[in-house]
Amino acid sequence: MDAHFGILGPLDVEVSGRPVVVRGAKRRALLIRLLASANQRLPTDLLVDDVWDGAFGSGATSTLASHVSLLRGLIGADRIVGFAGTYCLYVEPGELDVTEFESATMAGKQAMGRSDFDAAALAFERALGHWRGQALADANGAAWALGERARLSELRCTVEELRIDARMALGQHRDVVGSAEAAVEAAPLREHRWLTLMLALYRCGRRADALRAFQRMRALLAEELGLEPSNELFEMERAVLQDAPELTPPELGREVPALATDVAPATAPAPAPAPAATLTVVQIDWAWTAGPVDVDDEGCEGPGQWHFEWLRRALSRHDGREVGRARSGLLASFPSSSAALMTAAALQREVADLPRPGSDQLALCIGVSVGEIDVGDGEFYGYPVVEAGLLSELAQPGQILVSPLARLMAGPRCALRFADYGEHTLRGVPQPVAIQSLEWDHPDP
Repeated sequence: MDAHFGILGPLDVEVSGRPVVVRGAKRRALLIRLLASANQRLPTDLLVDDVWDGAFGSGATSTLASHVSLLRGLIGADRIVGFAGTYCLYVEPGELDVTEFESATMAGKQAMGRSDFDAAALAFERALGHWRGQALADANGAAWALGERARLSELRCTVEELRIDARMALGQHRDVVGSAEAAVEAAPLREHRWLTLMLALYRCGRRADALRAFQRMRALLAEELGLEPSNELFEMERAVLQDAPELTPPELGREVPALATDVAPATAPAPAPAPAATLTVVQIDWAWTAGPVDVDDEGCEGPGQWHFEWLRRALSRHDGREVGRARSGLLASFPSSSAALMTAAALQREVADLPRPGSDQLALCIGVSVGEIDVGDGEFYGYPVVEAGLLSELAQPGQILVSPLARLMAGPRCALRFADYGEHTLRGVPQPVAIQSLEWDHPDP
């Protein structure tokens, strides 16, 4: 049966084009929990704990089975499959709003990367169109939903900013001013929004208003956090005061529709600086647990070309994107923490299954971090890149170390096991970091 499921707002279910009402708070919570981890097997005890939020009696397992049976009657008997103490809810492409939102977001980011701002603006508009309110609104504040809600809300904020950035790159600053003001009001501590507002106001000939926006933001930061604005904002103020040429619109006076058509402009707009984006980054380094190590093309001990090519092929199988090469491995990016962590575990298992000639014992040291990434001249910059490298450096061969935010942002969609690895002071980081280790199944010796 064709179906549509929505959890980016109140629970919304349609089957064969007709709305389906799911009655009962626990039954709705169960369906939301299964949808949040769609196409993944979830252990029965995990579902019981999450749906009843730790407050369940001795008959919770049988009650869960009863709710599953009733849900099958509503959405289709083949939708929810039970196997070996687990349940899995299967959805097809295009049936779940979360996956459609994430897919459109990725398409928009890829379009931004190739300076196709028309396509980017449309993709981001399409992505935001899937939202109808607060994500997982009917989860009733359950503990399991907090991380996933935070992840989705952060991604939504990023897409809102990228949509405005794309339209600014198209020369639509006059149309964008109102959206930029609303974005600042909605999230006044996100400094990128103030940068965009100042630039839009300046390009509209409202230089004084742009400077007033800077003063508003500066006063807000001082009152709320006791902080000064970032260097980028001070640079924007300086540029406005000096009428810096870099603030000139990409094509001054060019009329561009609010949403682009399929007709390409006669002259492409000048590329805008790549905006910051929230991504999960994974540093993957080779290690040898025993025996000789390979020698690279320059005669230095370390991974050879074969090792880098193996990693590239493995990343391509798991939809990872190589964004840099370190001394002993690769840096990769992923659109979500759950995808990054699943890939990290899969890579460790695949390396463990490689043939081991002689006494050469191959292993991987992996670090996972998440946050706002800047891209310049094809290079990725930002604290997450540094943190992922430091975590990989700290990891023992065969270990995956995860930053606290990466674990939080993965949310319930990532059905993996973690263990506390304690607080560690990373090189160059003043405060200790509470690290977690991602547990993966080692093969039998």
